[in-house]
Amino acid sequence: MTLHCVRTLACFILVAACSTPSAVTNDAGRDSPASEGSVPNSDATTSDAATPVADFVPPTGKGDHAGTEGPWARRVLGARSMDGLTWVRTTQVISDQADVPELLVDGKGWLYLYYYGWTIGQYQNAPALAISTDNGATWTFRYMKFTGFPGRGDVSDPNLLFEDGIFRLYGSTRPSGTTYLVTGESTDGISFTFKQTAFQPPAGQNAGVAAAYRVGSKWHLLSLSSLGFGSGEEDGKLWHATADDGKTFTLKDTTRFVVDGEAYFTGNIVPFDGGYRAYVFTVQAKPIRSFFSKDGESWSLETGDRLVFDAASKLESGYIGDPDVVRLADGSYFMAYATLIP
Repeated sequence: MTLHCVRTLACFILVAACSTPSAVTNDAGRDSPASEGSVPNSDATTSDAATPVADFVPPTGKGDHAGTEGPWARRVLGARSMDGLTWVRTTQVISDQADVPELLVDGKGWLYLYYYGWTIGQYQNAPALAISTDNGATWTFRYMKFTGFPGRGDVSDPNLLFEDGIFRLYGSTRPSGTTYLVTGESTDGISFTFKQTAFQPPAGQNAGVAAAYRVGSKWHLLSLSSLGFGSGEEDGKLWHATADDGKTFTLKDTTRFVVDGEAYFTGNIVPFDGGYRAYVFTVQAKPIRSFFSKDGESWSLETGDRLVFDAASKLESGYIGDPDVVRLADGSYFMAYATLIP
């Protein structure tokens, strides 16, 4: 298997087990302690304000770390589409030292970009948030707050939904032994309170990166069980679980997204006219592809590439992956994706 750490359980285990979010020295030479769970605490005004107030300015360039793979070496970029199939890059670096982007649009039409960052203002190695009030043209960066979450006190690779004025977060945690999924809720998209365990995999197994979506009255959740990119039977295997309330899921079966015999990973599931689209990726400079489903369970590979790695670009390096797509208030679509910093 590849050692690329892109939305894999390996990434969660490496970062969670070897290092916890910590303060870094600010310009005044002081260390700022993290909030409950050793994660940053946002004290700026919340999203109820007319304009969000920044907690920090994102870094530029690679972080100080010897490794070649990890959030310290990655950046998040954007692309736009009118139909969800044909994409044009924005050529905007949203943030360096950022990985595993997750998008959400709230009731005001504001765009929220959640990600895992290496340098987050005064902190290192923690989830963070960027908010855009103009459909991704400009961004304001915020700390996140987590209350009552098990383990380190935060989550890895969060998946977010907005419904009835509530931000619901699904994320992986590993207090000990195996990795499983939990949920948290927020009214402002910034401060999240732990609610419950969302999904426990079979005994001795792991449940990593999640993608939750609703089909009619039934909720579905896809969660990564395997670490591998490749053609093995276990590579890219996803737990498929269902729920009536969108909070506590029961395993139904397993599925895989396979392109030309190789397992791909899903970025997220997006509702479209007539069904649902899963944006999928692998590594080694291969394109981002998509699958379509009418019922959210049976998936078919769509023709063509959604986004192709640009080897000549001064913004991308190595590969593109981890796509997350959302429909904006104007009806167009926005994609955030990760790549290595050249």
